[in-house]
Amino acid sequence: MSVGAQFVLARGLSSAMIQLAGGGTRALGFSHCDLILPPEWIKPGDGITEPGPALLGARSDAIGGKPPGVQVRPWDYGKKTWIRQVVMELEATPEQAASFYSYAREQLYKPYDKLAILAFFTDRDWRDEEAWFCDELLLSCTEHTGLCPTLYLPANKFNPTGAACIWSARGAKVS
Repeated sequence: MSVGAQFVLARGLSSAMIQLAGGGTRALGFSHCDLILPPEWIKPGDGITEPGPALLGARSDAIGGKPPGVQVRPWDYGKKTWIRQVVMELEATPEQAASFYSYAREQLYKPYDKLAILAFFTDRDWRDEEAWFCDELLLSCTEHTGLCPTLYLPANKFNPTGAACIWSARGAKVS
């Protein structure tokens, strides 16, 4: 059993700034990430009509008819803007996978964490579950379910490239 995430580099100024701030290059960096929500975790109210997995993540913009914040979005909602997409799977016990997806679903409809983006320069507590940005949510789910130990730095000090490195260091398979 495993849990999944996608890491993407998208076109646009804000994506370029996120990718560069994370030390990533155009060939290696990422500007966004989402959890991959397996079909059995998709609920009728999520608005997903295509068979297969969906994506659960936090965005600052309205995409695919969904408002900003934590939402379930279709698998290919951003493909037109993605320069690169990398999918990773992290081995998990059935209990860890259930905890990962249950915790992620508990975060649905929470707002995008604009303050935590500023917290790259301030001291905001990222473990405050009132709002999220993309990799903050992914790393919180990963840490919450024991798929990685408690991080030394708060997750709001990471970015999608850093989150991909943490997943890679935990043995995630790239597909």
